[in-house]
Amino acid sequence: MSNMEVSKYTAYFSPQAHEAAPSNKAFPRTLSNWMQEAARQHADILGLGVETLLSQKKTWLLTRQRLEINRYPSYGEKVKVITWPKGFSGLFANRDFLLEDSKGNIIARGTTSWVILDLKILRPIPIDLPPSFSAFSDEHSLKDAPEKLLALGENAHFLGSFPVLYSHLDVNQHVNNSQYVNYALDALSASDNLEEEVQSWTANFLSECTLGDTLTVFCDQAKKPSLIEVRSPVATVFRIQLQWFK
Repeated sequence: MSNMEVSKYTAYFSPQAHEAAPSNKAFPRTLSNWMQEAARQHADILGLGVETLLSQKKTWLLTRQRLEINRYPSYGEKVKVITWPKGFSGLFANRDFLLEDSKGNIIARGTTSWVILDLKILRPIPIDLPPSFSAFSDEHSLKDAPEKLLALGENAHFLGSFPVLYSHLDVNQHVNNSQYVNYALDALSASDNLEEEVQSWTANFLSECTLGDTLTVFCDQAKKPSLIEVRSPVATVFRIQLQWFK
């Protein structure tokens, strides 16, 4: 690949009816979906889109995500999502996000870490990209990369279970990234979801799960948990650390 110029990318979204909670504000998963969509569109422009990689028996895999939310946008509100690649650390490609309202106020800040997965060996492989992909390495939406989260202890609380359905899958035939956020938050009681809002989260995407799997959800405490795990029959597939608006 030539040393092409890399610019920031901007996409516009607004919460649609199916993306808005009973509060008439965006679901947490909606913000995660927008980030994923903006990243995919930008990767297509840069010649590193999912279809291009799949033709080479490779794909992008989101491994960690950090999102800090100032407020949730309301139904129909126009939101600008700005994203840019932020260079590399080992096998990880880093990408940041800013979500702004129509007045330029920051709604949320996000940072993510990705790997390229070799589908033939199911292992991450080194990312060989031009230096221009590190042009924004010192421009941070959130400076610190999402950290590795520790496992729940023995006294975990069972929250519920979910089957993996066809509508949960992505082009890789695996559960879509933002669907894991759904599993975690939907497992909380309705009162928790209606009365409290998540202010920030750090997510670790740990293992794949596929159609037909039954997932179980556990947390560290029954009320306003700070750590939730989603487990398949063979492994912990997702871990998320939450902070709540006071």
